[in-house]
Amino acid sequence: MAIELVPSRFVRQRIEIDLLLLSWNEGERTLLFLLADGGSLRLKLVSQPNRLAVQAAHAFPSNSVATVMRAIIATDESINGDQRKLAWFARNSRGLYFELGGSFVASHTSYHIDGNVFHTSPATDLHARFQRRHVPLDQFCGWTRLGFAMINKDQLAMNAPVKPKDRKAGSILATVPIAQLPSETINLLVELLHRDRRHWLETPGVQPPQYAILRCLDLDDLLVVITVLGHESNLLVLPTEEGFQVRHYNDRYSANQPGATHTFEAYR
Repeated sequence: MAIELVPSRFVRQRIEIDLLLLSWNEGERTLLFLLADGGSLRLKLVSQPNRLAVQAAHAFPSNSVATVMRAIIATDESINGDQRKLAWFARNSRGLYFELGGSFVASHTSYHIDGNVFHTSPATDLHARFQRRHVPLDQFCGWTRLGFAMINKDQLAMNAPVKPKDRKAGSILATVPIAQLPSETINLLVELLHRDRRHWLETPGVQPPQYAILRCLDLDDLLVVITVLGHESNLLVLPTEEGFQVRHYNDRYSANQPGATHTFEAYR
């Protein structure tokens, strides 16, 4: 999204900033944005007659990364006039930010260079909530699952549209032909892989189910591997009248491993 700062005693000139909304603090009425230069910007808002004005602005510059690396996977087709985002990823000096299958502003997960993983969504009142501690991102050299999403095709019009800025040079935009997937339910399995471990994807025991669609997004030394499943025969999680059915294909493609626990968020 873009925000325009109007001249005031806090902003000396009219400027437009390309940024990504990370969180909204209702109590403090502050918005936290990720800037295109890798820094962040926190704005405090006050209500005035017929307008919402910036009361204070404080920017936190990037320490080591000059730009944010962005990647999006979207529908190949237009839905209600626009291609729709299935997942987005943004990497800067502090970590990797991403959202899988969601249609909520500011909902995302963040994997930081210190290894802390936080999640922000309506279920957390749009506050970053600690999830777990993983290998520090700046030391990551392996292969791990980032997350999983189940999407209903009839609700894709609620997902954020692909915008002109998403097609700018330097951004990655990969698409999936949703119309070719016969199931009304889509599964997204998203993994993080170090680029030096790309050959691991060829290991016989971790191959995807039949008819799976794979997309690989290159974020410098890290690869985001996305598997899209949209056939009744290859879904890992599919809805039933009683709830959900989970399946196991192999150690990589499984929603039913012994001893595994899962946390789900579902919205109507």
